Amino acid sequence: MMCGRLAADQTENEELVTAYISEEIEYRDEVIPVQYVDDLSLLADIKYTDGTYVCQDGRLYYRRYHEDSFEETALWGIYDPVSDKKKEIVCIDMDGTETVLFTDEGYGDMYLLDDRFYMREEVKTEQLLYSVDMQGKDRIDYGNGRIFAIDKERHIIILEMFEKKEGKRYYALNYKTGEKKLILTDGEDHYFYNAEMYQDGWLYYERSKMYDAGVFGLWAVSLEGGQRKIIAFTSEFNLGSYGYTEHILNVKSDGERIYFIIGGYDGSASVFQGGKLVSVNLDGTDYKAVETPGDIYYIGHDKGKAFVYFPYYALPLADNVQECDTMVWDVESDICFLSEFPQEMIWAYDQQEEWVWRDASGSIGVLLEPSLFYEAIGEKKVDIYAVPDDSGRIVRVAMNLDESIAEYEDGEVDRVKYKDLYYADGFLYVTAEYSVYDKDSSIGWRDGYRRLRSDVYRLKTGEREAELLYSY
Repeated sequence: MMCGRLAADQTENEELVTAYISEEIEYRDEVIPVQYVDDLSLLADIKYTDGTYVCQDGRLYYRRYHEDSFEETALWGIYDPVSDKKKEIVCIDMDGTETVLFTDEGYGDMYLLDDRFYMREEVKTEQLLYSVDMQGKDRIDYGNGRIFAIDKERHIIILEMFEKKEGKRYYALNYKTGEKKLILTDGEDHYFYNAEMYQDGWLYYERSKMYDAGVFGLWAVSLEGGQRKIIAFTSEFNLGSYGYTEHILNVKSDGERIYFIIGGYDGSASVFQGGKLVSVNLDGTDYKAVETPGDIYYIGHDKGKAFVYFPYYALPLADNVQECDTMVWDVESDICFLSEFPQEMIWAYDQQEEWVWRDASGSIGVLLEPSLFYEAIGEKKVDIYAVPDDSGRIVRVAMNLDESIAEYEDGEVDRVKYKDLYYADGFLYVTAEYSVYDKDSSIGWRDGYRRLRSDVYRLKTGEREAELLYSY
């Protein structure tokens, strides 16, 4: 059991706290079971969970890539887009008819707001954010950056922009009026600012001193510019470090409480070094924390109580190991239990899924393929699941998906990655990306891969054979 204890230390004059593990928390060996269900109706509210597709008024929109749209080889098989390559924006009507709307050079996530597409393109290593109308015209350029969050209730897009002179800046863009307002500037008043979460008109960010790594805290700024300190920390560890430092990571709100990780990454692979999972009220009071080996967690609820799932071990256990690798924290009662909720589900949920649309739609549900990719082709079945809400239930969406799509027969394959999962109107959309090991792009123990082909499918839920939309 993880049961380390540290003493609290409060610096009264600066209201700084040294992060500590709550002594009141009790650890029990009782195992909380996981609940799998087959109710696909639970998927109805999670269709806005991946920026690869856009669904509006019964029509689905996506970008059609080509063989030369991505680099041929890449470390870990994470293939970057290639600049100056044309792709088509395609619409699928309710009857399945496909129509090409326009052509552009964008890539990645796309969002449709007030009949305008918001997208990015790569130009000379910069990721330029822009918007166009439904015909690809009336283009507006916003600069080098990305969409951090979308607030559909307030018609606001939070932009994280990287400007040559001013550095990183955050803007609130009203996508109906076009008004853009600066709300936060990194480096202002000798502080570093890094946004972590947007919720209900407030942008939550870590604030750390430029010349004092031992002081950092969680703050929030409103769309109107009002500032609010949640909690601030002092770290003797950071002061004595020449490389690795602790930070506030992975912030989530839940009613009147807010959760985050205190920890950091180190090594050539930037591996998380363990830390603390912290929960406080929105005003910084009622501090509670547990030790965690991972930087991930999932907040569930049962009968009005919050249960936070987090790793028990640093990495998920193999399937044949009959032992729990997840803990669940009953925050109200200060009790931690073992849980059968698979840690690989938390990894897929928290690390790999699209958050922007989830915030915009009010949905916390996600589709996921837990292992993300399989090195041993054909030795393990491919299953698609969904975590549709905060109940802790896991929906079986498409079991043995590999049997529903065509087998790759064009040569040796070392890895298949199932990605770009999306659900809309009874259809599951998924891309199968085939790669082979590439020695020339490998660096030491880090494997490189060559992309062979990507097949884009849609599968009507309840049926066995998926439809191939296109390949690239």
